[in-house]
Amino acid sequence: MDKNPEVPEQKKKRRRSRRNKQKTAVKEEKSQEATPAVVEPIPEASAPVEPEMEKEKTREEIMQERKAKKLEKKSKNQPKEATAVKVEGKPEEKKESPVKAAKVEPAARTTSPVKKPAEVKPIPDKKEEGNDQKASREEILAQREAKKLAKQSAKQKAPQAKTEPQSESTKVLGNVEKSNTDTDLAEKMETLTISDAPKAKTTTKAERRAIQEAQRAAKEQKMKEKSAKDKPVPAKPAPKTNAVKVSPTARKVVRTEGAHSGQKHRVKLFNHLYRDYFMHPPKVSGDYEIHEAIRTLGAQFSKMEITGANARCYALLTIMKVVIKKFRTPPEKEFSRCLETYVGHIMEYLEQCRPMAVSMVNAMKYLKWQITQLPTDIVHVPDPDSEEEDDPHIELKMILFDIIDTYIKDQLDKADLAITWAVQEKIADGDVILTFGGSSLVKQILKEAHNRSKKFRVIVADAAPLHEGRDMTRKLIDLGIDCTCVLITAVTFIMQDVTKVLLGANSLLANGYVMSRAGTAQIALVAKSHNVPVLVCCETHKFSERVQTDAFVYNEIGSPDDLVPREFVKNSLQNWRANPYLTPLHLYYDITPPELVTAVITEIAILPCTSVPVILRIKPTEIGY
Repeated sequence: MDKNPEVPEQKKKRRRSRRNKQKTAVKEEKSQEATPAVVEPIPEASAPVEPEMEKEKTREEIMQERKAKKLEKKSKNQPKEATAVKVEGKPEEKKESPVKAAKVEPAARTTSPVKKPAEVKPIPDKKEEGNDQKASREEILAQREAKKLAKQSAKQKAPQAKTEPQSESTKVLGNVEKSNTDTDLAEKMETLTISDAPKAKTTTKAERRAIQEAQRAAKEQKMKEKSAKDKPVPAKPAPKTNAVKVSPTARKVVRTEGAHSGQKHRVKLFNHLYRDYFMHPPKVSGDYEIHEAIRTLGAQFSKMEITGANARCYALLTIMKVVIKKFRTPPEKEFSRCLETYVGHIMEYLEQCRPMAVSMVNAMKYLKWQITQLPTDIVHVPDPDSEEEDDPHIELKMILFDIIDTYIKDQLDKADLAITWAVQEKIADGDVILTFGGSSLVKQILKEAHNRSKKFRVIVADAAPLHEGRDMTRKLIDLGIDCTCVLITAVTFIMQDVTKVLLGANSLLANGYVMSRAGTAQIALVAKSHNVPVLVCCETHKFSERVQTDAFVYNEIGSPDDLVPREFVKNSLQNWRANPYLTPLHLYYDITPPELVTAVITEIAILPCTSVPVILRIKPTEIGY
């Protein structure tokens, strides 16, 4: 296709003309001199350039018209008060032409249609605009000087509160007068809030601090009044006790002494196990009077005159026969219910003297269950020939006597005999048997083995403070058995010669742990390390449903005085109560895990420790505990 070579030249000319126009516009803005809207024609321009120039003239007019419309809309939207301030601040600015405002910002090309071209004002002459421009500059300079003077005077009169509202009004008017054009004035009037109320009176730091201190004093006064109302009247003289001044060192001594005297040399870990039965006689509870025989038995338990689970259980059942015989039912009450309640009070009394063994608890549970099963249709026939006082419940009491005798025969005597015969199969000639403590059942087993002419040797381990091993050694020597007594600290030395370990037990727990005299777990551990079998001899009436894995949860604490040696007259431990930093601890029992026990020998069979729940389940219900 043929291209017209004249088209690019025309475009270049048009671009040059536009650049020239832009340069002239910038120069006019810098000099702030009004220039006519008409641009001189370029002599080299061709014919098509004239219509383009005409178009540019019309664009300038359109821009002026649009800006005039914007000013009109803004003036209509402004509140009446803003217009009033405008008139007071600068009344002569209304006469300025919209052309002057249009020259502040560069004209932007737009193609939007013009709705009201008739409202455009005529362009003033260049000379008149120059005079107006000079006049406006002089006014602005005068206004600035006036503002500076006003600011200086306002700073000097700042402490005076009355001048503050006037200074605010002058600031508002001054901000209004800064605008040189209608557009700047319109933009600033939008941000003004002249109708707002004047700000509150400002205060200094000293005044604020004084106000805060007054508020705090008022709060403290209110709190004192409330506390005075809440406090009782007799509590007022309490502060007099603090009148004596005490030095810091003295305070520390007093605190330590008070703490130790209140705790009575107690270990916090075993604080739940301490009892006061060594300090004062136990209390009597209930409406019934505790029998004198029970009081004597409780004193023997607390003084450790009767020791051993079997011996304590036998003594309790024997005394219960005496108590039941002397028991009298209150009038118009049932014998079985009253006796059951009385047995409960006896158990509480003995528990205060010394914690009851598992064998004792099981025996009393069995007795209470048998009391509830007593017949109610037995008719008592009084004997006229008897000289004794007639007892209407003598038949029921005789039934209970038979029950107690049967329990002693079956659960104590026959059970021990059955275990003794079962262990004889495990003892061979030449055995070296190690035992610990003073178990009556182990002594019976060794006696039976000696009576069967078996040749064996016994090593008895002893430990303080009870030294039950000494009594055990004396009894075995009296029977003619070869014995050796050593301390528990020498067990590791003699364990290499031992072939079997026979131990007694206070109770056997449901999880297979053995509860016995403190030191049993140590001997079982040493025997396990030397591959020596450990046999525990325990009757089934000592089986407990309690579960325990350590000796902290439940145990029995003996008298701390038992740990003090009495053989020597002078000893540093004799005055241990005067030393607040010394706390003796005497535990009776420890817990041996089932992993250290080879077997448990009972009257039923030789069983592992894990069979305890099975034995508790197959026990007859009449013996059930």
